Amino acid sequence: HEEALKCYRDAAACAERIGWLAAASDHLVSAVTTAEARQDFISAVDLGERLVALEQKRESAPDEAVAQVNLAWHFRSVGALKKAGAAADRAWELLERVSEAERTRAGMTQEAFEGIRAVATLHRAYARWDRGDKSEGARLCGEAVAEFERLELPGRAAQTRGTLGDHLVQAGRSADAVDALRPALEAFEQAGNAQGVAWVSGMLGLAYSNLSRFEEALAAYTRVHEIATEMDATHYVAHSLRNLGAVYWRLARWDEAISHLQEARRLFEELKNPQGVAATLTNLGLVHHSLSEFAEAASLQEQALAIEESAGRPAGIARALN
Repeated sequence: HEEALKCYRDAAACAERIGWLAAASDHLVSAVTTAEARQDFISAVDLGERLVALEQKRESAPDEAVAQVNLAWHFRSVGALKKAGAAADRAWELLERVSEAERTRAGMTQEAFEGIRAVATLHRAYARWDRGDKSEGARLCGEAVAEFERLELPGRAAQTRGTLGDHLVQAGRSADAVDALRPALEAFEQAGNAQGVAWVSGMLGLAYSNLSRFEEALAAYTRVHEIATEMDATHYVAHSLRNLGAVYWRLARWDEAISHLQEARRLFEELKNPQGVAATLTNLGLVHHSLSEFAEAASLQEQALAIEESAGRPAGIARALN
């Protein structure tokens, strides 16, 4: 990958010097793809900005729109959220005014064009969420879902529904989140995508818990635990055990709550994850408090507080103090 990336960079620079702008564009696209394959998003941003400048020089609005959409993703991958939003908005502006003749000249089919519009819409949704406009973000994300479904791209539609559900849960709209997540779960199930099923099931577990639908939360978190165990993903096994323990506590199934939380604590300690240990100790403290075992509850909460204070995590400190 490193050698390929250098070759594509050099070829693009050479082609641009002699005025072969279309060839330079092709080489930069290949370079960006290679950087993505390496998970080297810093290089992808640098190359993507060069590609955008080149497409502006070529005055190819469809190609610049594609480059801007990809650049939005790369900016987001390196935490440059404002730049990601600006790239997404620029892509949309271009797509809104691209004529059929321009699209044809760029060799872009109508279906490909509509697919890019859907992805641009999704990135605009991300940008609105980043700016705190949750309702507009949800609306745009819903539009992206509808476009992916119309284009018969069930995988993209399911991923987008999952993203929408995640944001709706965080926004306190758990009932709406359930409505978004159920179809995503069905799509991942039909595709045999275990990771997708686990991802969506985890969010459903949280949404159901927020709605006090604890039996449904238990079923969702159990599914996450089963998949994580089968994949030997210890980190996710630990989190699923903690979530199950919290739900068992809500259901007043004390023994099961304690056993799951103790195993989660053991795994978090094994993983050297102090935040996971502290959160699990807090959960255990709540169980023992519910059993009127106040001395044990206080001891567990004090242990959690010491870990959170050592790490300087205000949210964790507040959770332990409560």
